[in-house]
Amino acid sequence: ILDQDFYLVGEPINLFALTYDAALQIPIDLSSVLYVELYNQENRVVSAKKYLLKRGEMVNRIAIPKDLQTGYYYIRAYTNYMKNFGAEAFSTQRIRIVNPFRIGTPWLDDELQPGTPPKGMGANTGVSSQNQPAGVNGSAVNNDEKQIIPGQADYNKPDSGLNISAHFERKSVHPGDSIALHITSAVNDSIQFLIAINVAVPVGAQSLQGRIVKAMALDREQVVNGKVWAKGDTGLVNKQMLHLPTLTPIPIVNHEIRYLPEIGCDIVTGRISGKNSRDEIANKSVYLSFVDSVSWVNRCQTDNSGQFVCKLPLSYQGNDLMINVIDTTVNYVVKIDDEFYPDFLKVEKEYYYPDSTLKENIEARMVNLQINDAFSNRLKRVQLTRPNLRFYGIPENEYALRKYVDLPNLSEFVFELVPELEAVKAGNHVSFKVRKRESAGGDPLILFDGVPLSVDCNLGNIPCKKVESLRVVTSKFFWGANAYDGIIDITSTEKRLNLVEAPNNSARVSFDPVITRRGDKSYSSAVPRYLTDIYFDKVCSFAGVADLKIRLPQNQGNCTLQIYGYTKDGRWGMVTLPNAVSITRSPVQL
Repeated sequence: ILDQDFYLVGEPINLFALTYDAALQIPIDLSSVLYVELYNQENRVVSAKKYLLKRGEMVNRIAIPKDLQTGYYYIRAYTNYMKNFGAEAFSTQRIRIVNPFRIGTPWLDDELQPGTPPKGMGANTGVSSQNQPAGVNGSAVNNDEKQIIPGQADYNKPDSGLNISAHFERKSVHPGDSIALHITSAVNDSIQFLIAINVAVPVGAQSLQGRIVKAMALDREQVVNGKVWAKGDTGLVNKQMLHLPTLTPIPIVNHEIRYLPEIGCDIVTGRISGKNSRDEIANKSVYLSFVDSVSWVNRCQTDNSGQFVCKLPLSYQGNDLMINVIDTTVNYVVKIDDEFYPDFLKVEKEYYYPDSTLKENIEARMVNLQINDAFSNRLKRVQLTRPNLRFYGIPENEYALRKYVDLPNLSEFVFELVPELEAVKAGNHVSFKVRKRESAGGDPLILFDGVPLSVDCNLGNIPCKKVESLRVVTSKFFWGANAYDGIIDITSTEKRLNLVEAPNNSARVSFDPVITRRGDKSYSSAVPRYLTDIYFDKVCSFAGVADLKIRLPQNQGNCTLQIYGYTKDGRWGMVTLPNAVSITRSPVQL
């Protein structure tokens, strides 16, 4: 569910997601990761993120790139388990995005020939995706808002028994003030409230209730003689209406469950293949790690076909993922599956002409964007911290090289200052061993910038000024079927794994980590901000009543308050107040 359906480039799209059983229409808690993609009519993704689902819910935002062209765009959301049923099962909504900073933005009242692209709008905003996979029955989704749809789809109507009401403590306030909001309902048990407060809402924009009704719509079907029959004259594919003949047979498809739900973690899948068809690919150990200063290595094994499924903890993820097979006797090719679903529904080409009545609204929101850009250098982001605990626990000794005498290379540093290690020289090659009481031990587990190395890569010749820290574990380390005589964990100053060669049988890919925190809460509240989306969040209530305090932005205007309330047994209701509070610089009447 989105906070609105009309945006300018540079504005955030506020998202609320609730996973529920499609048949019973009750909230469920199964998956932990939500995939969200913003794409154009060419099915080209312009922004994609993964978000953490807590108890089946998520409130967050996704940014709109500033270089987009004016036009219709689509935003879809799905879980990993929903991929088993194709793009038709995803929650998809169409939105309007305007780039007022691009010269030649078209307006509806301009003299334009039907079917011709407006000035300032390229093929990006309206390209027929003829080669893309189609939706149900091979039909293309018709997105023309003027299309006449016979009949009416069934949906879960609001429950009037919830009796949701709300009011602010004052009707008029100054910019930057804080104001209290009081919400009541007829529910005596727990209830969740989704609250959206916007200023500069376009005239005629679809309300939050309209968007929820559209998202909750259901296509009633019946099973006759082992086939699913569409009932009535309409069907729903991706929440968009399609014409379907009455009682058109749709074969029942037994979906293969290839994608598993992420329960408390993220899932990465892929496969390995040998360069020779006789190479063994079953039961091979695959290590997944992120190039970083914090070592957290995840281990899994391949099946008989060479496929692997690995669980990644949500707290240790990064953008630089390394997958390697710990086997130095055979050369393997490692391939990771796409994180996001690759197929899209087929859409028809159409052009968006903003109505001239939106000019005043757009100008006001342009001012907000420009002022926020001017303050951007003063916005202090709160750095997101990752846990310091490594997968092997706490090292016995840790050496920060900046605290010691500047030695030429790591080999000299180990020889002079690290009694737990022994540098073994073989010509120009230097390898490290963990020193034991009786003699030098066997092969240790070597970690460099968080990545396990199958060989030591001649680490002794690395200059000390390029190394940040050295951690040592002297005890024997058992990991699955492997046993190592200690651990040597080295972190470089750049933390990019650029001082050593990439491990053999490895693949290094760009990865989208799961976003676990709200983006709008990572800024300092001391900096004045100009916002169109004043507030968008979920509030939990255990007695049907909620009170909260909201800090208003610096811009002026009338605020629209929309509240969506829902219970765990599937009941829900709405309340909308078009002019709930006015932000003005005139004297406030108390």
